[in-house]
Amino acid sequence: MLKEFGENSGVVYVDGPEDVIAKALELVQNGNVEELGSKARSFVERNSWDNITDEFERILEEAIEEKQRSSKLRSSRF
Repeated sequence: MLKEFGENSGVVYVDGPEDVIAKALELVQNGNVEELGSKARSFVERNSWDNITDEFERILEEAIEEKQRSSKLRSSRF
């Protein structure tokens, strides 16, 4: 599995489905479940589809504005 969520997101990786139970037991025994759960919830809230699409729209709007500015500059030179 790719680690596209980063190291400190609260997302826990396993190599395969057969490793899930052992990893869950390890987290419970080490007392990391609540901390990781809080981090994961925060990560998901920051990266909700609403937030992702809002950011994507903002980037597109900036790109359009930049393109329009550069087009105006080129046309004013002639």
